[in-house]
Amino acid sequence: MKKTAKTLIVIAILIALIGISAGAYFITVNAMSKKFNLVKISTEGVPERNEDSLFDGFVQLSEVNVHYVAIGEGYPLILVHGNAGSYKNLEDLGRYLATGYKVYMVDSRCHGQSTVTDKISYDLMASDLKEFIDALGIEKPVVIGHSDGGINALVAAINYPDLLKGIVCFGANTNPKELKFYARLWTRIDNLFKKSILNDLMLNEPNITKEQLQSIKIPAYILAGEYDMINLKDTVFMANNIRYSRSAIIKGEGHSSYVYNGKKSYNLVNDFLKDIL
Repeated sequence: MKKTAKTLIVIAILIALIGISAGAYFITVNAMSKKFNLVKISTEGVPERNEDSLFDGFVQLSEVNVHYVAIGEGYPLILVHGNAGSYKNLEDLGRYLATGYKVYMVDSRCHGQSTVTDKISYDLMASDLKEFIDALGIEKPVVIGHSDGGINALVAAINYPDLLKGIVCFGANTNPKELKFYARLWTRIDNLFKKSILNDLMLNEPNITKEQLQSIKIPAYILAGEYDMINLKDTVFMANNIRYSRSAIIKGEGHSSYVYNGKKSYNLVNDFLKDIL
């Protein structure tokens, strides 16, 4: 058999295996999803985006110079992006929320235009968040975080119980083991080629305990996509152990798909805000 033919056969087998694996994954997820509170996205009544210019600034904290943008007027909200992202990931949601709220969107340390340091942890980022709030004199904001940003919100609520009014966590997890296998595998492979403290953060943190979740005394909304890279049972575990909380699994969505689309995520957040403010 010619080398070209052998190569084509190998490629065909790999494609078939990928197809079988993907099919098995979706069948498994669909079966498991029936156990959870599946919520369909509604865009009814979503306002037009606030298209005003963003205020663009920096705040010097004790260890880092934090970059942020702000827009809108009203009750203060702080949006925190995920691992390896920046404020731009949540700008669409921020602009929708800025039709009725004062929205701050920050770049966490080692992200975006904020200072890059040789150390990072969720405790450090939660400390940065507290310093940011204190420096700008923001009174009892609601923190809305995606992925690592959601973990930051949880840790801030744990470490600084009187700092926030409430939290919204999209796709957060309590432990690296609660990342699905493919997410951990991909992060390890990426780390082999491009060693990164951000990859190390995902692989080694957080380590949030049941007791720490039970110490949170503010309202929390814990969400994940049906096809999230987070184990959905961890989403429910968090909500079940935070006293004033609710949870939702968003039907047909992944880890970021509905979060980055502000028109999709606006009602989820706004309905929660109307209940707690």
